[in-house]
Formats: sequence, C-alpha cells, structure tokens
Amino acid sequence: MRSLTNVDLKTNILVCSVPYRYDDPALNENISYANAYLSRAMTVAFGWLFGLTLGLVVLIGPYNTALLGYVYDPVEAAMYSAFSPILWCTFISWGVLASHYGYGGWFGKFLSWKYFKVFTRLAYAIYLTQFPVFFYNVGTTKAALYYSSLDLVRFLLISN
Repeated sequence: MRSLTNVDLKTNILVCSVPYRYDDPALNENISYANAYLSRAMTVAFGWLFGLTLGLVVLIGPYNTALLGYVYDPVEAAMYSAFSPILWCTFISWGVLASHYGYGGWFGKFLSWKYFKVFTRLAYAIYLTQFPVFFYNVGTTKAALYYSSLDLVRFLLISN
C-alpha cells in the first residue's frame, strides 16, 4: 500500500508542476515566446471575428423590414433600437483599438489617412459651436414652433 501512495504522490507533483514549468520564461524561453505570439494572434483573430460579427448583425439585422410582407413588431423594433448602438459602438471600438496597437491592417491604414486630421478638426469645431447656436435659438423663441424641411433652408439663408 505504501508503494502505491508514493507513486501517486510523485505523479501528482509531476502533473501539477507541468503548467508551472511550461509558463515560466526562465525555464523555457522558446515555449513561452511561442505561446505569447500564438495567444496574441488568436486574441486578435477572435477580436476581429467578434467585432465583424457585431457589425454585420447591426447592418444585416433589420433586413426583414424591407420585405413586402413585413408586419411591424414593436418588440423587435425596440430590441434593435436598444442594442444596435451598443453593438455598433463595440465594433468600431475594436477597430480603433486594434488599429492603435498595430493590428488594424488595411482598416488601420484607412483610419490613419492624413486628410482625416482636417476633417476631425472641422467636425470638432462644428461640435463646439452647435451649443451656442442651439441655446441662442432656444432663448429667442417665445412660443412653441412646428418645423418643416424648409425651416432649415430659411435658417441657412437668414444666417448668411
């Protein structure tokens, strides 16, 4: 009986020490380097697969609303309206994050285009000026208004 216990004890120590030897860089640098590269590559591949799946769900999800026999379902519309911005944001966030760390590929090169800097500065300037214009319009309005498509044209013509 004693010999069986010793064998089991040695086997348990051997089995338990394998993961530690396998992951310790001081003991085996080549295996750790290969694992880190494989783990990073699989994480990036899974991230792109997951992100693209989310993006396609948002883009292709409401395809049935374009069919001729579509009957409006408020629960379906509410679910899509609630979750599509979150899914789309996750897809875009993954693309930006992967591009930032150098795993963007052609998408990262597209986001790094030098002319986007001009567009970004212009969009930020418009974003900053929209609030004073909005508050000015709210402050000068004395009664409730009803808007039409021509009101935007009138506003642009009057402001110029």
